[in-house]
Amino acid sequence: MDTFHPDIQRALAQEESLSHHDPLREVLLEKARRHGIEEAIAESLFETAAVLYRPECRELPPEVHALAQGIDHTYLTVTEHDRFIDVSQVIRLCREAGKWGTASVCVRPTKVALARHLLDRWNRRDIAVCTVINFPQEKGGRGRILPEKECIEEARAAQRDGASEFDVVIDYEALLRGDTQRAYWSIQCVADAVKSHDAGAIVKAILETAKLRKHGGVLALSAACTAAIGGGADYLKTSTGYAP
Repeated sequence: MDTFHPDIQRALAQEESLSHHDPLREVLLEKARRHGIEEAIAESLFETAAVLYRPECRELPPEVHALAQGIDHTYLTVTEHDRFIDVSQVIRLCREAGKWGTASVCVRPTKVALARHLLDRWNRRDIAVCTVINFPQEKGGRGRILPEKECIEEARAAQRDGASEFDVVIDYEALLRGDTQRAYWSIQCVADAVKSHDAGAIVKAILETAKLRKHGGVLALSAACTAAIGGGADYLKTSTGYAP
């Protein structure tokens, strides 16, 4: 049976929509249009998988549990040649998070619904779903700094899908140009958007410190911290890990 749960169809279809005239996207959309018994079978298959992959929660020593509670368990790879790999890896990620009790899972915006759905099915609502904004598509790539309107739309869509934490890459290129106001707004636009809907939403600013220090020195790092905190970031993170 080659049907998939609607959340998986949705995640794949959203990823594939980034490519034009992709036949796989049309296949997935056609699957999503089907109804009746096939949908019931697809739901049953997903429920079975959810049972088979249900994590066994570990009893951890207090110090290990405290450590796990400080981890954002993360999968942000985009596999161009096979999107199904990323879906299976997100399922594995959520299972590991449920097993060890990490603070959150961090995934691309298009995988938020899938991650939240799995964790809810496994009664792990204590594990948050985090997503990324302005994040590079590949290692060595530049940050995908979006216009403010697009950042807000992407963050709100992820929030509707179940994200409650948002890792936002600050506009470090603006900082290197001396435009601290633009860097400030790159954080504030997301913080205002998600916190207006959920006051408990968490925003973490990714500063890309290696690039800032290399091209702007300590003053650029200081300006980045000031802009991020002023823009409403709850935490600061050093880098994406994707920068060259």
